[in-house]
Amino acid sequence: MYYFLTHDVGVLHKIIQLKDYIFSVYLDDGRGYFTWYPKHTKDPEVQIVAQLDQLYAYIVMLTPTLPQPYKDIWKKDMKKVADILITHFYSERYKFFWGVETETSNLCLGTDHTDFGHSVKTFWVIQKVGEMLGEPFYIDFARPKIDKISKDAFVEENISDVIKGSWACRLDSEGNIDIDKEWWILAELDQTCEILAIHDPSYYAYLNNTQRYWLDKMVDHEYGEIWHMVDGKTHKPVINYPKVHNWKTSLHSFEHVLFSYMTASQIKNKEFELYYALPEWENASHYTIAPYMFFGNIVKIEKGEKIEFMPDGNSISIVTYNGLH
Repeated sequence: MYYFLTHDVGVLHKIIQLKDYIFSVYLDDGRGYFTWYPKHTKDPEVQIVAQLDQLYAYIVMLTPTLPQPYKDIWKKDMKKVADILITHFYSERYKFFWGVETETSNLCLGTDHTDFGHSVKTFWVIQKVGEMLGEPFYIDFARPKIDKISKDAFVEENISDVIKGSWACRLDSEGNIDIDKEWWILAELDQTCEILAIHDPSYYAYLNNTQRYWLDKMVDHEYGEIWHMVDGKTHKPVINYPKVHNWKTSLHSFEHVLFSYMTASQIKNKEFELYYALPEWENASHYTIAPYMFFGNIVKIEKGEKIEFMPDGNSISIVTYNGLH
């Protein structure tokens, strides 16, 4: 994210080195996936997140901003990781992804990382890969499965006068809906529907309820931030879970707000602003900056105050977008 916002060339070189290290040490071409431990060690863990987070944490976000030849190299690797996810983790029977792929006993409902959150995130990331690569296969693969998960995960219930339903978390080991609310899973389901709602506003049939649920039930209105878990029956926070989480404030909670802001602006035909800290030598354009993992039209760029502590004469750049897609 730091490089995405600043285009600090020194940091870019370190990111490229780190990415090359991960692919060299953890991608086992013989087994066909990223291992959980270095590939030369005995590794019983075959986790979907070891594959997915290569795309989600940095490749999808940074690839459009990279100079050549790195952009083309990363696009090839993006396709490789998407293929790994589909080949090793996708369940044709259930139309979602297994969280692990170690042995047959783990390919069961209710197991670790086999939930609506990981599955729907994997599908929307694969859809983004298809959009970036211009390959309809990935879009056509992901989009109908997202629709199915949205239908399966939405629990209709008269929670209040304005909230008529909410998201569930997963199917349990018996195939029943687990209606408890884990914060990051709700965030991922909202965000995925927001992506599709850009071109199909019917997804607001879910979002008009689930976003209200988030603001009313998931937010701690006294001390701030988001509850880790809310009981699906009482809709009260489960307070034996801490609100602090290393994937929270700087990722899922932040990303939920960002997606909501951008997509709601698009639906209302309004422009939206994002802030960057670009170096003085860069002429920003749609070739070098983007509205996070989306595409958009740049309406205008305004230069703000200089940031004294940054090495490249960086200054605040306020970029106004429309046409989010």
